[in-house]
Amino acid sequence: MDTKIYQLGATSILLRPGPVTLVEDGAIETFQRDTLGTDDPIMIQGIEADLSFLRQWEPSVYTGGYELRHNAGRSFLLNHWMTKRFAYGVYFDELHSDLPLKIYCSPEAVPELRISPLRLMASVGLHHRMLRRRSGVLHASYIGYKGRAILFAAPSQVGKSTQAELWRRYAGAEVINGDRALLYPVGDKWYAGGYFTSGSSGICRNVRLPLAAIILLEQGPDNALWHATEKEGIRSLLSGLESFHWDVEDLDLALSLAGELARELPIVHFRCTPEEEAVTVLRNELEIRGILC
Repeated sequence: MDTKIYQLGATSILLRPGPVTLVEDGAIETFQRDTLGTDDPIMIQGIEADLSFLRQWEPSVYTGGYELRHNAGRSFLLNHWMTKRFAYGVYFDELHSDLPLKIYCSPEAVPELRISPLRLMASVGLHHRMLRRRSGVLHASYIGYKGRAILFAAPSQVGKSTQAELWRRYAGAEVINGDRALLYPVGDKWYAGGYFTSGSSGICRNVRLPLAAIILLEQGPDNALWHATEKEGIRSLLSGLESFHWDVEDLDLALSLAGELARELPIVHFRCTPEEEAVTVLRNELEIRGILC
């Protein structure tokens, strides 16, 4: 890689070449391979960089996050990670381009902070690249049962991880991820894939399974379910799919993906209790309808 200078507004950012420092983890390598059903995998590369320019933010304890910059009709997404003493990582993504996504890190700071490649990866806008491949990241607890994936989708604190744990305990299911799942088509089938962060559950496995159903959870005094209409499915899935809500293209792609999922997959509303009976009711219904067989 040749030395590059990014001119973002009045800020010149020097990126100097160096060895790959972040692409070290097997889970990340998997996401670089062609597992999304395309011939153009999402490329992620870690490179040493001079991050001194980040001091302009003058952090008090910690700062980091997205900055949207415009220059000569091009939009860049800047995400930076800092502590009070030094900057330790940044990535640049030219929105709507096919350039590889690159993470630039300070080789001195990362070992001192003991930051894993996966932790940095959790902060990049991978969902933005996936949406352009008819794929996405859904906030959901992901379990594997009899070789199929079941996703429990709901806002935080509704009970996604609780229902996943009940299925592990009473149905012998495997909890793949307690917080997120990748969704992508392969041919005419939809698959769920493991994600490299886990939320508070701590469960994060890299497993791909054909997708049986998406369960939209809500808490209630009993266990009752009904199949969502296409409109209900789109609305619920759109709220759970990661996207840049300020980017029109992202929103259009997320809406399109939610529509495909709602038309092609069983989407079930499930009002449920945190008890074993919830597993029995849902499993029986999925088996009766031939969703699990």
